[in-house]
Amino acid sequence: MHVVDFTPMTVYKSKTLVSLKLRHVRVRNLMEVSLPCLRLMSLENVCYGTPLGKESDLCVEKLISGCPVLEDLDLVRKCSDMVKTLRVRSQSLKMLRLEFPSGMGGGDEYEVEIDAPGLEYMSFKDCQSDRIVVKNLNSLVKIDVDSGFNVKFGDSEDLTKSDTIRDFLTGVSTVRQMIISQPTLEILYRYSKLLPVAEFQRLYHLQAAFSTSSLQLLPAFLESCPNLKNLVLDFSVSAESEQINLTNVPRCLTSTLECVEINKLIMREETGIKLVNYFLENAAVLKKLSVSFTDSPMADEDLDTYKELLTATKRSRICQVFIS
Repeated sequence: MHVVDFTPMTVYKSKTLVSLKLRHVRVRNLMEVSLPCLRLMSLENVCYGTPLGKESDLCVEKLISGCPVLEDLDLVRKCSDMVKTLRVRSQSLKMLRLEFPSGMGGGDEYEVEIDAPGLEYMSFKDCQSDRIVVKNLNSLVKIDVDSGFNVKFGDSEDLTKSDTIRDFLTGVSTVRQMIISQPTLEILYRYSKLLPVAEFQRLYHLQAAFSTSSLQLLPAFLESCPNLKNLVLDFSVSAESEQINLTNVPRCLTSTLECVEINKLIMREETGIKLVNYFLENAAVLKKLSVSFTDSPMADEDLDTYKELLTATKRSRICQVFIS
């Protein structure tokens, strides 16, 4: 990938610039950054410092700290950006999107530290960092998590990685809305014996992508969300599915959960039917259950057949079931 080895230094001392987008460029050692009006910054596949220098980490820090009113930061990283420890420290930041996809890291270890008391939205898609520190995120409203926490296939579960995952979840535990990906949930399921799930007391909306291989984690994860009202599940069938036994009933099912949406079901697939019946039989205040299939829309006769597979015992008398 071609990187332009030049950016004019005057860019980093503008008194009027409000938006800065850098893509495939090299940012050399910055002696001073002063962008008093900058509110939006996007850094995509940027290289920092010089190939033989050690100032790369500081270069990013200076870029962020030199923007006292920065509200929106978009960081798309690559392994060759030469930053080993990424620090995002900002009092003004409200939105952060961090992407660091898996790739050829050359055996290097990466760290990320996020300290943003005013942050309201975070998209965290860092799959490379071994050490992750998040703190002072009490203003966080919504988070989108799609991270494998740099867990490699075949790695054994260790306490250090478990601590990293636990500390991350604890650091974002005041969030109100969460989107969490299937790869992330697969990792949480792998570490579930070592890792008690953090409690999300304020979470009321959860969108999660569960596969049949990680579905056993669902009751425990929902138990950590005692005030959940809305749940969206994107369902998929794994090649290596386990026998699913959904027996535990978390607190939110008996007291707060009102709307459940289950997507991407497969007609007559046993685990999906168990999942739908689990909510019908246990959600005491459920108002609406929506079900959709991978081959939607379905013929009327197929819909009638599926309805016959559902339980006749609904815990909530006011629950309406919608199948499409």
